[in-house]
Amino acid sequence: MRLGGGLFWLDGACTDRTATFLWNAPRSRRRNHDLIAYRENAKQITPSSQGVAFFAFLRNLTTDGFYTSKIGIADSNT
Repeated sequence: MRLGGGLFWLDGACTDRTATFLWNAPRSRRRNHDLIAYRENAKQITPSSQGVAFFAFLRNLTTDGFYTSKIGIADSNT
């Protein structure tokens, strides 16, 4: 899944539940994130499996970005 496609999916999934991602209340955003933040939810909620894959992709990008930065390299050397 690519970044643009994942963001498009996230916005559509939020719209299906309440409102677009940007117009969701913080509590609704949290509920939507909780559905896709954990791999076991992909097995329980089939439509969320794409969201779980997207969240894992973002998590990996964030980790890669951190550990290739100056502070991340210094952190990995300790």
